[in-house]
Amino acid sequence: MGCDIHLHPEVQDNGTWCRVTDYPRHVFDASLPCNVERDAFDLWHAELVDSGEWNMSRNYRFFARLAGVRSYDNEYPPLFELRGTPADVSPSTKTTCSQWGMNAHSHTWATVRELLDEQLMHLGGDQWQAILGELVHICDGDLDSVRVVFWFDN
Repeated sequence: MGCDIHLHPEVQDNGTWCRVTDYPRHVFDASLPCNVERDAFDLWHAELVDSGEWNMSRNYRFFARLAGVRSYDNEYPPLFELRGTPADVSPSTKTTCSQWGMNAHSHTWATVRELLDEQLMHLGGDQWQAILGELVHICDGDLDSVRVVFWFDN
């Protein structure tokens, strides 16, 4: 059985966290981050808008570097300790997380500032560059105003 990541980006608006797809003032930018193929980006972008959850392909080295998930040899030490779901998580993300129940594990979160890691960029490839490019755009200069709440399933 494989392991997948579930990414839920949230933006802080007047002290309250909102899932990006629920954020009324956000308009997705169609510009491409560097080195991302147009067809792959369009497919990912459509999936993002439709689902409210940002999806990535399975990439166990990336998962290991990000959160220690599927890390068997410690070749990629995790960037973050598992923090759990934030107490102030947005209602939409909280509902989605609850629906996963016992099938979800390794809940954590990170700000865009924390996610700007060179090794993570390399391991995540074009798909992660597209996601991070969108998150940086949403931040509009405040790298702590956007975070990603995420967990994994088996």
